[in-house]
Amino acid sequence: VSGFTIRDGHTLTTYSPLSSDPYADSCGGGVVTDEYAMDRVGMYANGGVMSNCVFTGNSSYQEGGATWGVNCVNCLFVGNTSRSGGATAYGSGINCTIADNNATWTGGGTYGTDLQNSIIYHNTVNGSPGSNVSDPIGQSRTNVYNCTTIYPLHSHNVTDPPRFWDQSGGNYRLAPDSPCLGQGNNDDVDWDSDLDGAPRIYGGTVDMGAFELGYVDHWLDTSASALSPATGHGGTPANQTFTVQNL
Repeated sequence: VSGFTIRDGHTLTTYSPLSSDPYADSCGGGVVTDEYAMDRVGMYANGGVMSNCVFTGNSSYQEGGATWGVNCVNCLFVGNTSRSGGATAYGSGINCTIADNNATWTGGGTYGTDLQNSIIYHNTVNGSPGSNVSDPIGQSRTNVYNCTTIYPLHSHNVTDPPRFWDQSGGNYRLAPDSPCLGQGNNDDVDWDSDLDGAPRIYGGTVDMGAFELGYVDHWLDTSASALSPATGHGGTPANQTFTVQNL
């Protein structure tokens, strides 16, 4: 499944005594992989991968506000909530951006999820800064590349804030000074484009998160000093014409 926005999904808010698997009914507000919950959730995924999708505003009673047991690539998770794993529980995430989600117990971003080349930052527990990642899978690997505060602290991880372009305005693309630029692992990339449809690897090494910044080749300094008029002959301001384009 690719290119979808999954929003405002939710599970049952308590265990159902009529369900053959009441626990599954309360996990994965947007997408689950448990067949017993398939008639009581927004979407049921029987294997495969969710790619280039946006998950927002989903909630679950127990685990994985947006997804439970789902493998995701180039996906953005924002504003999802759950008891454990505000955005995801179990499954995996490669080149995903997981930010501004909330859990009421543990794992403001993820719970029991195998992560690589991903950004898991600015998530909360009970509305306060807390654990972004809880009970991560793949802890014994030495080639873990993520931007987060714990996973645990492998040498390839970035622990500084990712510096999004405009987080408060809902733009989770990377800023030009982001520490996540070119910090991923190309061995885990097997697709051509990012969430925007831009080339997934630019400049030799993949960026962390769902968006690749490198395809914007030049940046314009719009500060007052940078845009002050040039001086022409006789000390009078000269007209300036320039073209800005993405290369």
